[in-house]
Amino acid sequence: MIQDGDGTLNRPEFDFFLKGNTSLDEVEERPHKWISPNGWKDACKLHELGDAWLDFTDSIKKQGPVWQKWYDLEAPEMSPMPCGFDKLDKFQKLLVCRILRNDRCINAIKQYIIEKMGEYYVKSPLILYDKIYAQSTEKTPIVFILSPGADPQGELEILGDQMGFGP
Repeated sequence: MIQDGDGTLNRPEFDFFLKGNTSLDEVEERPHKWISPNGWKDACKLHELGDAWLDFTDSIKKQGPVWQKWYDLEAPEMSPMPCGFDKLDKFQKLLVCRILRNDRCINAIKQYIIEKMGEYYVKSPLILYDKIYAQSTEKTPIVFILSPGADPQGELEILGDQMGFGP
């Protein structure tokens, strides 16, 4: 929304990033087995998004081993793109990541946000359990919705000790 308001958002590329190739039309057979069928279908749609994409699918077809080397990297979003496509802007590189290495998109999005707006927008806020407790009552319980790996039990035990709730 910030970039849209600033006039720096390429709306067709943004829509493609969110939806991919929604066409029901068949595309040519993928040239390499390491590219997922959906990834290739998306790649074939890119040429409609502007001049930056005119040679993208041809590059993948002709330079498959070079692209596969990039694809096989542990963190390709942190490495230069092959075949002259490093000239793409940061958002366009997100599109390539979405197409070829969808599993790395979350990290690529974080890097994009850090570059465009700063690290503040990707850091989790500091949780102050004493302030949360102060806002609760016996009629307004505290509910924790946890993500995998999150465990507030240690911090809650420390708060309990500070509040005199220990054994």
